[in-house]
Amino acid sequence: AAALGALAKSYVDSLRATKRLPAPPGAAAGGDAPTDDEPPHVLFWSLFLLAQHHDAVGEHAQALALADECVAHSPTIVELYAFRARLFKHAGDAVRAAAEQEACRRLDLADRFVNTKAAKYALRADRHARGRHLIAMFTRPGDDPEQYMIEMQAMWYPVEIGEAHLRRGSRERAMATFTAIDQNYVSRHSDQLDFFTYCHRRASTRSWVALVRDDENLDANKYWMRAAAHLVRLYVELYGELPAGRRYLRLSVSALDADDNDVLIPPVVYYFKPRPQRAKRTIGVAAAAAAA
Repeated sequence: AAALGALAKSYVDSLRATKRLPAPPGAAAGGDAPTDDEPPHVLFWSLFLLAQHHDAVGEHAQALALADECVAHSPTIVELYAFRARLFKHAGDAVRAAAEQEACRRLDLADRFVNTKAAKYALRADRHARGRHLIAMFTRPGDDPEQYMIEMQAMWYPVEIGEAHLRRGSRERAMATFTAIDQNYVSRHSDQLDFFTYCHRRASTRSWVALVRDDENLDANKYWMRAAAHLVRLYVELYGELPAGRRYLRLSVSALDADDNDVLIPPVVYYFKPRPQRAKRTIGVAAAAAAA
């Protein structure tokens, strides 16, 4: 990492001083050195490379200074604003990261990937209505965008919604959302039975083998693992809060306000019951005692 950073910095220093790239290491004096000035965009991408290096090694202040210099040089590069958003995310500033990603989106309104990133960063900044609005731009007109995302199995969206509920302290809604994610993966596992008959009817055994291998690693999906980890943590917290002498804990997801549109499933009531301890099998011991 240090060698790459030094190389990128040598490019930037040479371009600033002479508008030319440095001679390759080990080249003869004056032999292989560039003689023509480099185009202006070479300095921009060298600065961009050095800024990304500083971000990768955790030097966010230096990376931001270089990113500001890139903006002053070429203020219309989409990738630059996406990097600035990622930089603020790494620095822990979700609000400024969402603002930078929104600026990136406005440079290319027809890009679905950039729009999706803007929606994700808006959700992480707890701007739920804005995230929903951005998702609706690329869904079918008239459809509920959140239900559409679930039908399309875009699991990053409900995961972000559930984590937003946790940040707001709404454990009940978070549990409902993460449970819906788990049920989605259960449905995906069940759907392979229908796909089995289709593959053999169409003589596409290779597709069936690929599905089986994917199903074997279904629990390793990063979105399912995030949802499952949150569910386990919530259940442990609830178990610790179970009052003495109570066999269950009632958690109610209350009706939502009219302006709250970030819930994924209808209100639900959870009954958390601790699993009773089963009596140990003592048949053999009792029989031996009776015989004695």
